[in-house]
Amino acid sequence: MAVFEKAIGHVKKWEGGLANHPNDRGGLTNFGITIGTFKRYAQPVLGIQPTETNLRNLTWNQAKWIYLQVFWKGMRGDQINDQDIANILFDAYVNKPGNAIRLMQESLNRVGQKVVVDNLIGPQTIAAINRADPKRLFNEYKRARANYYKARAANIPDQQVFLDGWLARINDFDSFPNTAVTGVAVGAGLLIAGVWWHQSRQAA
Repeated sequence: MAVFEKAIGHVKKWEGGLANHPNDRGGLTNFGITIGTFKRYAQPVLGIQPTETNLRNLTWNQAKWIYLQVFWKGMRGDQINDQDIANILFDAYVNKPGNAIRLMQESLNRVGQKVVVDNLIGPQTIAAINRADPKRLFNEYKRARANYYKARAANIPDQQVFLDGWLARINDFDSFPNTAVTGVAVGAGLLIAGVWWHQSRQAA
């Protein structure tokens, strides 16, 4: 079964620290935890008040605990057999929770694992993930994420500033060979954009 500690490293690399980009629909963010997520989970998960000051002072260990309790458990990460599949799904679930499961279900259908596309990760979706060929599903999901980001940037002009960072983040997954998203030049500036402009995580 997949392990949270092996999945969280990629998220930490790309979610950076304190950020408040004017085009980021998530608003004030620290270690990838948006103000909206913090307001919802600071008290029940961390036992602290959901104030802006507490978000600014959030430690990595606190952010990691939210990632474990809310995101990893929310996507049933412990029930996924393949670590690479769990890693890329977890990263998407953190980055775009409103679309991550839907994209996975659509990807499952394209690789021959028929599931209902309802954006809910239940026993049937988990079973389909575990039945699928890991490499084929990984590649298909990676393409689906790239296509989603490209469409978002094309349809919402103020989100175009994040596209190179989003695609660089996806290209950072190289567990399976020949999975690079083509057509993206990634330089130091874009990597910085990927780390600090980590976008509107709560957007649908």
